[in-house]
Amino acid sequence: MRTSFYKSTLLSLALAGLSTAALKDSINTLTYYEQAQGFKLLFDSTANSFRNNFVNYAQNGTTTTTLNAGWTMDTTFSDPDRPGVFFRAIKTTAAITDNRTKTMYKDMDLRMEYRNNGNEGVVYRFDLSYSSNWGTGIELGIDDNLNQRGWITAGAAYEVYAPIPQPYLTFNTGKWNTLRLVVKADSVEHWLNGVKVVSFRYWSQSFRDSVAKSKWATTNAARFCQTANNNKTYIPLGYWGFQADHGGAWQIRKLRVLHDSDGTPNRVKLGPVDTVTGVSALMYGPRAKPEFHLEGTSQGLLVSAVEGTLRSVELLSLDGRLAKRVSVSGTKSDLIVETNGLQKGVYLLKMRTSKGTIQGKALIQ
Repeated sequence: MRTSFYKSTLLSLALAGLSTAALKDSINTLTYYEQAQGFKLLFDSTANSFRNNFVNYAQNGTTTTTLNAGWTMDTTFSDPDRPGVFFRAIKTTAAITDNRTKTMYKDMDLRMEYRNNGNEGVVYRFDLSYSSNWGTGIELGIDDNLNQRGWITAGAAYEVYAPIPQPYLTFNTGKWNTLRLVVKADSVEHWLNGVKVVSFRYWSQSFRDSVAKSKWATTNAARFCQTANNNKTYIPLGYWGFQADHGGAWQIRKLRVLHDSDGTPNRVKLGPVDTVTGVSALMYGPRAKPEFHLEGTSQGLLVSAVEGTLRSVELLSLDGRLAKRVSVSGTKSDLIVETNGLQKGVYLLKMRTSKGTIQGKALIQ
């Protein structure tokens, strides 16, 4: 069904006389907030960007330079969740070699969007001492089989902690899901679709008890999540990567990471994403196709045009009085509108772009 959707989308574009190659990828980008925080984009809608960051996993393979050819790039598609928005994604379609990052990471906040139809995972904080990456690292499970046991379904710390709450396991495999992984010192959080579903501390009593009941009680037990045999010391600087050896199909986009491995301290924060301070989005534009995107940040309201470039942005009270106006110079598709001093409540939002005027509403709270 997914393939049919893609083919019909591309056919519609062809009939409309549009070239998919000419469409702008508006998904695989960093927001102003993420840029300010120091996030790095690991896939910028080109195959080379992904290959520049990942290689095959190989035991003791510190000099590995190749990446399995099965990691390929989708062509430009339409998003069923956001009609009219185009993107590229990295994908796999068959069982291939697991991969890993080329460099090791310390504390990090990893974010991505994905959809899949099988058993995959994101494995993190591992070294190269075992035949597979999951031998020394935790796997954040990505399994869409809702009949699986809780501790191996989507969001789980595979075999160690089941995701809670359970309702967030019933995602639709045809939809894009958001994933966030935060590791800071000995603490870990798994977030699925904006909800924290797993949290733990390495080698706490709870962690020891959970490992003792898992396959890791006998499978590479001496080195699982440890820097040396049986020392119960977590791996503070390790690789992370994607599991792909079970044959399920991955699709990955909006892959970015913030990390403290480069010597910049304390950028990684546990807890909810700090992008809704004082501001939140209320609705999209008036037509069925989203024409703009709103995101609250600690600096103000991030306004992004889906198509065209911005000319100006206005916030008006519901009686039509102008509360804030920002003119745009140059060619920008998004900007921050400062909201300090504005009263809380609903505002009319008017955006003038190179494609015309767009109107909607925003909530300042």
